[in-house]
Amino acid sequence: MTELQKVQARAEAAEKALNEAKAATLVTSIAAEFGVPAVLLTAADEAGLKAQAEAIKALIGATPATPAATPAGRPAPAATPGTGGTPTTPLDAAAMADRIRSI
Repeated sequence: MTELQKVQARAEAAEKALNEAKAATLVTSIAAEFGVPAVLLTAADEAGLKAQAEAIKALIGATPATPAATPAGRPAPAATPGTGGTPTTPLDAAAMADRIRSI
């Protein structure tokens, strides 16, 4: 391998690493913008990533609000003893996966 070929190979490797870093940064920023896990975003371009993030956010629903703090600075309890609290709806993983695949 000549010096020129070595330099070209190093330049190609550096360019590939730069493109991968840019893609990871884009995924992370879109995940943060929409409040969804970055690991679920798999599209190749910005428009596709945003579409996936919107669909995931719609499936997951709104992010729960931070509980109000009590005067002592501790979080307020989620349920009053004896009431059972607010029932939660379980996530349907199969429906989420089907929706993500359809994007």
